Order: sequence, then structure tokens, then C-alpha cells
Amino acid sequence: MARVFVLGATGGVGSHLVRHLTAKDDEVVALHRSSGQAEQLSADALPVLGI
Repeated sequence: MARVFVLGATGGVGSHLVRHLTAKDDEVVALHRSSGQAEQLSADALPVLGI
């Protein structure tokens, strides 16, 4: 299991990457720009609000 930080986790590429990594049981820290975007993330990802 790896710990991975994903920038743009709610974007087109980032969202697929987050789903793939969480399916592999990797720990995902996901950066997003607005609080509403956190709802789009996989429940297994740790959301981090960026500015």
C-alpha cells in the first residue's frame, strides 16, 4: 500500500486516478479547489481543500 497525493483529484484525469488508486487499496490524499468538489471524491480518499 502506498500513500499518494493527487493534485486536481476532481478533474477528468484525476478522478479516474483516484478511483484506480483507492481500488488498489492505496491511501489517497486528494486536493480540490472548492468544498462542493469534495463530494465528488471517492469515500476512501482524504479530501484536502486547496486555494
